[in-house]
Amino acid sequence: MKESLEDIRLRALESVWELGASRQELFRQLATEAAQISERPIAMLSLVDRTYQWVKAQVGLPKMRFARQAGFCEHAMLSADVFEVEDLTAHPLFAKNALVTGSPGLRAYAGAAILSPAGFPLGALCVISTEPGPLSAGAKRSLLDISQRAMATLQSGREAQARERLMPGRSQVSDILKLAVQKTFARPEERPKFFIERVVMDELFCDEYA
Repeated sequence: MKESLEDIRLRALESVWELGASRQELFRQLATEAAQISERPIAMLSLVDRTYQWVKAQVGLPKMRFARQAGFCEHAMLSADVFEVEDLTAHPLFAKNALVTGSPGLRAYAGAAILSPAGFPLGALCVISTEPGPLSAGAKRSLLDISQRAMATLQSGREAQARERLMPGRSQVSDILKLAVQKTFARPEERPKFFIERVVMDELFCDEYA
């Protein structure tokens, strides 16, 4: 059975999901930056799975999660550009949303997708106001930039995790190389010390053959 695009998207999300917790402080900094640049009191960085929108960092709201269909980021993450609603009370999809009709009384929303390197939407970075109105062109560009940095933060964490998993392999490669040289050159003074150390310490070599 052919895998659906949503299944592929969820697999991409799963590959970075655990890193969300370890990157929360960096996410909080990005959310704070987005709120400051946009001059809006609320900012959220969310990842979206099959059922829920999980808020990984937020400014101006308590930590929460939403049913995927009840959140706004479902729409932002599927948009090629910044998804903006200048007045949520006048929008047919959001006018009756509990976050609009009740506390905290949200009015204006703008969000940018967080895209995997392959282009699959994993979530969104958004800024929100309790007053209606548009986001400036400069703030929109910044929102797109910060959302890309959010993905870069996840990606760097994934690469660091992969390097950590390779460490035992690197150690084994080093031991094998040392043993091979010891058997080839019986006397220590005959062993090409510089060459051995260079190969053993070469991270690219170990990554390739570990």
